[in-house]
Amino acid sequence: DRVRGRDADFRVQRQLMSGGICEATAYVVAGYTTGAVCVPLGNYHNQTPDGGIGAEYVHVDDVDMCTTLLVEAGVVMSEGFSWPNDDRSSRRIADRPDVQLRRLRDSGVRMSGHDA
Repeated sequence: DRVRGRDADFRVQRQLMSGGICEATAYVVAGYTTGAVCVPLGNYHNQTPDGGIGAEYVHVDDVDMCTTLLVEAGVVMSEGFSWPNDDRSSRRIADRPDVQLRRLRDSGVRMSGHDA
């Protein structure tokens, strides 16, 4: 919104990753101020729309706007912005190692046929 206030042509989309998280999520939970951005990629994994092989590409305007967004994010963070880390998603990620350890132990018991 801050950039759009200065540049009416600035375009950006907000998109929640299909899994609900991205690489930055774990850093947020650990207390780091972070975020994630991406640039639309054409011919993702070198697959053309018709099923052939083609070079991946990005549009220069998307890269330019991403650069503007990243610079503005740095300004906002330097002003003291911080992400909340007591929300449901943060708690779920923070609890994940314990959940995974329990699953690993339980599967080991099942495979060995012995009690833990």
